Amino acid sequence: MFGLTVLDVAIGLIFIYLIFSLVCTAVREMLASMTNARMRNLAQGIRNLLGTKADAFYAHGLIQSLNEKGRKPSYIPQATFALATIEVLAEGHANDIEAVRTAINALPDKTVKEALLALADAANNDIAVFRKNLEQWFDESMQRVAAWYKRRTQWVLLIIALIVAGAANVDTIAISTALSKDKAVRDGLVAQAQAYVKANPNGPPQQSVQQAVDTAQKLGQIGIPIGWNAKTCDELLGQINTSKIVGLLLSAFALSLGAPFWFDMLNKVITIRSAGDAPHEKQK
Repeated sequence: MFGLTVLDVAIGLIFIYLIFSLVCTAVREMLASMTNARMRNLAQGIRNLLGTKADAFYAHGLIQSLNEKGRKPSYIPQATFALATIEVLAEGHANDIEAVRTAINALPDKTVKEALLALADAANNDIAVFRKNLEQWFDESMQRVAAWYKRRTQWVLLIIALIVAGAANVDTIAISTALSKDKAVRDGLVAQAQAYVKANPNGPPQQSVQQAVDTAQKLGQIGIPIGWNAKTCDELLGQINTSKIVGLLLSAFALSLGAPFWFDMLNKVITIRSAGDAPHEKQK
């Protein structure tokens, strides 16, 4: 029975982390959209690949057709990148590998020139192979660009998580204590977690900030100690509450791990709990 209580507390905490992680993710996506973060990240990656030819690349009709409301695209298919790059380089001789090679040799950027010449040499004077080489080069480069973006946004997500945990009073220590003592609240939260996983077998759904906040607010309706009131404010302001600060920091770190992480974890713990139910509990 003690083991089941521990699992239920874990499920409750993980579910809370999952729901508030969705709030953090929604806020991050909103900020990314407002600041055109993905578009700017891709543009920097293209500039690293093409150097001074980046402006001509973005002016090409194939790329212009991908623009989003007058802004540069945040995603470019690899085949489109390769074709537009060849046409920008060859300027009307896209099917002539020698014309392409001559244009590459005229580039002022040494790094760009060396990279493109290596791809051209590997093509053995076959323009179709060169195009495929460009596609692979672009794909591998975009994987690195995606890694840069992820590292930068991880710090943004941590800051958002600190703000959300503090604003909503998501205190890991207080919540886990309450769940361990109150069976009714614990059972209600476990039931919600199980229903959530069953309703979303493919992972947490994408939500707007308002939708994510509305879902999080419903957690407080079953007695979970989240949110601020006169009592919790007095406790925090009346003295230096080390437990509260530690609890909020633990929550912020947990939320920064992201909703997919906590959804996978929730699935695993629920599976363990189900396997450990007593026969009469399964029948119920």
